[in-house]
Amino acid sequence: MVKRKMSNSKINQNELPVWLAIIPILLTVALLAVQLIVFRSFDPQAPLLFGIMFSALVGISRGWKWQDMEKGMFNIIVISLPAIAILLLIGVLIGSWVASGTVPFLVYYGLELLSPEIFLASGFVLCAIMSLALGTSWGTIGTLGIVIAGIGETMGFPLWLSTAAVVSGAFFGDKMSPISDTTNLAPAITGTKVYDHVRNMVPTTVPAMMAGLVVYLIIGFSYDIPEMDHSKVDQLLTVIDSGFDLNFLTLLPPIIIVILALSGVSAIPAMFGGVFAGLVIAVAVQGHSVGEIFEIIRSGYHIKTGLPSADNLFNRGGIVSMSDTMSIVFFALTFGGILERIGVFDAILKHLLKRIKKFWQLQVSAISGTIMMILGTGDSYLPMAFIGRLFSKAYDKFGYSRLNLSRAIEEGGTLMTPLIPWSASGIFVSTTLGLGITEGNVENLLYIPLSIGCWLSPILGIIFPIMGWFSKKATPEEIKAYSGADSDSANISQPFKSFLKWYNPPVNAYVSTPEIALKNDISDVEIPLKEVLEHGNMGFAHSGNNLVLINNNISYIVNDDMNVSPVDGNVNLHAVNLTHFSKDYDETVETSDGSEINKIIPAVLPSQNMIYGFNADAVFKALTLKNGGQSVVIENTYGRVFGFYYPDFMKNIAGGLKLFYIDSKREKGGMIESGLMTKLELEISQIPKLNAGLPVTVNFLTADLEG
Repeated sequence: MVKRKMSNSKINQNELPVWLAIIPILLTVALLAVQLIVFRSFDPQAPLLFGIMFSALVGISRGWKWQDMEKGMFNIIVISLPAIAILLLIGVLIGSWVASGTVPFLVYYGLELLSPEIFLASGFVLCAIMSLALGTSWGTIGTLGIVIAGIGETMGFPLWLSTAAVVSGAFFGDKMSPISDTTNLAPAITGTKVYDHVRNMVPTTVPAMMAGLVVYLIIGFSYDIPEMDHSKVDQLLTVIDSGFDLNFLTLLPPIIIVILALSGVSAIPAMFGGVFAGLVIAVAVQGHSVGEIFEIIRSGYHIKTGLPSADNLFNRGGIVSMSDTMSIVFFALTFGGILERIGVFDAILKHLLKRIKKFWQLQVSAISGTIMMILGTGDSYLPMAFIGRLFSKAYDKFGYSRLNLSRAIEEGGTLMTPLIPWSASGIFVSTTLGLGITEGNVENLLYIPLSIGCWLSPILGIIFPIMGWFSKKATPEEIKAYSGADSDSANISQPFKSFLKWYNPPVNAYVSTPEIALKNDISDVEIPLKEVLEHGNMGFAHSGNNLVLINNNISYIVNDDMNVSPVDGNVNLHAVNLTHFSKDYDETVETSDGSEINKIIPAVLPSQNMIYGFNADAVFKALTLKNGGQSVVIENTYGRVFGFYYPDFMKNIAGGLKLFYIDSKREKGGMIESGLMTKLELEISQIPKLNAGLPVTVNFLTADLEG
């Protein structure tokens, strides 16, 4: 009988049945549908909160503890912090650009220069160009998008139609811009290169967007809008002219952002530049005081003109304006985090992968799987990373380039996320452009079918492989690269590197193995122990034919008889595995009849797809130690167990479970071959990134090998 305390165990969590995995997603979507159809409200916090509860019940039924599920929920929030920071910053950006006169200037001259016939097409093209330059759809929607929406409403177009043109253009640029975060994330995950990835997206993305442009032109020339009330237009122009100094200096904020973006500055500092420029111009040109600037940053710009259309257009922005959006994003992300933690997506997608027999089925599954995960998580980063890692080997098996996979996760991720109303992007679109969907204006959801480029590109991405078109086979170079590593190095652009610093914790483990040296044609250089110890305080290495064990900064050498003795720092080592051990959580396992330690430890892991380090005090009924070709059996022993777990995709690098033992008297030790334990007090540390010497880096966001 086995007893567990403070358990993070997965003994009963493995192989979550597909029918059970689907239940929390179906129930949550059903609640969202009831709220929308029956109550004509789309405020998704409550359904998502119930979704978290449903998922927690499923997790508890499979042996999960709340602490484990909570960690999964908050992990995804940490992953999404860059997007959340951008969300808050866009609130400040909007307020500063209204106060500076930038938005009023663009609205004024937009009404003067644009005709209703070409308005939708022009808005689409302008948003596409700006998003290509900035690399951010959110930044484009929060600035130029509100201008287009305001002009369209004044001309008589319904808000959902203007929104559709804005969304199609903004997310086209986001998908195709080499400095966009998702455009860099997709190839980074799949081990392809950014510009190869962009070129490979052209066959599906450009035709979809051209179709959208044609439709917007047709609508512009044929849509039966009420005759534009020129008196109202004149009133708005008069209010803008009297309330703002329409100086060409007001165009400096967007010009500065574009220059910074094209210079390789990442999104957040570039947006800070735009905010700072807007605030300076608000003071210098528009005459606002410093006290008013502080209020604009907090709660946005406010003006009372007596003209409702002007007040609705210009009273916006500020950090506070994003609070409702932030609450929805929070619940959506935590719901996705708990689904990922308890293995819902893993169960569904692995079930799907087992049934794939043809390449087109694989491509369709990658696109639809990404969409399904966004429906569940409300986030695009996690689905793209998860699908990219899970499906990579399947593309290698079929002999097709991973560029097909990187395109698939962009089509299912970047382009579809604004069309899912409870996703982070969907919520941002609704709140920033004032669709009022949560207030009951559900007719504004019509922007979804009219965002033609966003949904047509994934459809083409499904049709083309079925027809055998634009489905790139793997080149001999790609096959060679994929066979030597889980993925090849991605060509990551400078702006995205700052995002990866948020996404990935620092390097916290060090490995040097003959296998890595062999794959990279580098000789396995011996390293002095004193230099190795700079990389960590727990691990193992080899010195000649002897095993060297390092625990709590103390080093021991193990001979063929499994006798241990302290060793000084002058010994030369090779094949090193080392980490700075710092426990994340505890696990206590007790058993009266003895349990095999090599089965117990993998079972208690929260995920089978990460690296972990272990430190443990253990009591054994019987323990078999080995060193080289020798084995020793020890009975009724107590001592220290430590080592590493490496996931399946690392078998060619480090591989499997590696456990080591030193008894309490520091007399016997070695690598554990097998062991029947009666008690195990285990400390576990997750290792998200590993530095492999000679000189290779394994990055566990992307599973890349980087030279």
